[in-house]
Amino acid sequence: MSDVPPPPMPEERIADAGYVQTGDETEVGFESRFVTVRTRTQIFEDAALRDRLPGHDVERTIRAVFGTRLGFEPPFSRAPVSPESVVGLAARRARSEFVNDLRRSGLRDVSVAETRRFRWGRVEGRLFDIRADYPLSARNVLADVDSESAIDLRAQVLAAIRPWRDTFVMAGVAHPRESVASAVERSRFAGETAVEHGVDPTEARDEGVELIRAVGR
Repeated sequence: MSDVPPPPMPEERIADAGYVQTGDETEVGFESRFVTVRTRTQIFEDAALRDRLPGHDVERTIRAVFGTRLGFEPPFSRAPVSPESVVGLAARRARSEFVNDLRRSGLRDVSVAETRRFRWGRVEGRLFDIRADYPLSARNVLADVDSESAIDLRAQVLAAIRPWRDTFVMAGVAHPRESVASAVERSRFAGETAVEHGVDPTEARDEGVELIRAVGR
């Protein structure tokens, strides 16, 4: 199988939103005697926020964008079905993979709050509203606490899948849905927060939806 081309990311728009590319990964997502599916994923993170608010045993920062392109062998052009005709099946598998990937990356209490149809360009995809806890190190968050324990910051991940040409593309965004101060109030710790992310959850969600829609345009 030839290399999977990169996902069709709106790189200029992503850069304008304050993200920098931090990953470009290709792997086999699924393999059987009938078909092999490879994925190529590009990851963009808020580098300044990653340095200011590092996670506790988490691979990525709390504010990030990703895009994935799937490569099929044999290609869909030789299949008796089209990507549009099996988007529901692809969405169910993608939803499961999104949740598993977030758990593997270190997020906690990951769950899908909603799955809905999503108008994406000229086609209809599926959008998943995923909720999770992003662990922060208490030592990094609180000015007068010296502890390796974690403080859970509530986060939202919006992830979507759509047919694109003769394959599928996926895209997603992650952002906090509460302030660090609110997370501290819910924790067993007390004290003045030493750092804040400065992200407005509503604005981040709206921006995220538009970034997802810009993938593949």
